[in-house]
Amino acid sequence: RPGELRSFQAVLPPELWIHLAVVACGNRLEETLVMLKSAVLFSHRKMQFHIFTEESLKPEFDKQLRQWPDSYTKKFEHRIYPITFSAGNPQEWKKLFKPCAAQRLFL
Repeated sequence: RPGELRSFQAVLPPELWIHLAVVACGNRLEETLVMLKSAVLFSHRKMQFHIFTEESLKPEFDKQLRQWPDSYTKKFEHRIYPITFSAGNPQEWKKLFKPCAAQRLFL
């Protein structure tokens, strides 16, 4: 009806997932985990996290996400990807941008 507010749950089918992509490098592990946890906490939908990070952070991301309580872990899945220069000449991109900045641009 005109003028009525409808909830997101009424508008979107429940089987749709939210896909959230993040890039985390250096000392950004904890703040990224807080952001992901907030997204799960405040969402009514299942989420798929696409985490782009340095090799050194991959095990810690995986470990931390698996330690969350069941009430969180049943609401999301995650996949961890390496930081890459995916377009054109990687050596040229490396001269222009740091790897994480370039990854954000490619996203």
